Amino acid sequence: MKKQLSIELSFIAVGLALLIATSSANALTMTFDTPGAALDSGLSYSENGMKVTVTNAASTVIGTPLSVAGDNGLYFHGTNATMMFTMIDGSSFNLNSFDFATNATQPRWLSTSKTSTDFELPFSPETYEQINFSGSDYSSISWFMVRTTFNATEIDNIAITSSFSVPEPATILLFSTGIVYLADSRLRRKKRGKAQ
Repeated sequence: MKKQLSIELSFIAVGLALLIATSSANALTMTFDTPGAALDSGLSYSENGMKVTVTNAASTVIGTPLSVAGDNGLYFHGTNATMMFTMIDGSSFNLNSFDFATNATQPRWLSTSKTSTDFELPFSPETYEQINFSGSDYSSISWFMVRTTFNATEIDNIAITSSFSVPEPATILLFSTGIVYLADSRLRRKKRGKAQ
């Protein structure tokens, strides 16, 4: 009897542990590895569960127009050009960092769903500079936005942590098996008690 209960509890404990482990945060990076994709205003680009939507940009392309060494990035310019970043499923996320480059000293701003004022991004002349974020303004946000007044801006390697996760089928199967085994053993024990 004790051995059977021990087996039942083991199934349930392993299933619960796996279920909790699969619902933890996921680190995601948007790398813009589709060179040449052009985005008109109002269109969006999706990658790794993230989406960027373009507004007011005179030109938006995935590539390296600023001749920045390294990977492709999201290049945009135009009067009050705005790039809005969200999760495809609408879930919240933490903004950890991104690589940023510009070609002129005019200001560029970052705002999030939690900021009351815009954060002015540093001037980084045609070379990527990694900008790291921490604090409540960048945690559990539903969106962030990068804006430019006119001149070219390039952004790449957007690193976020998303809390969205779906338990994998094996975890659900294992957990369900433990519950079914527990219910079955209880029914058998109940029937044996009535038979005696």
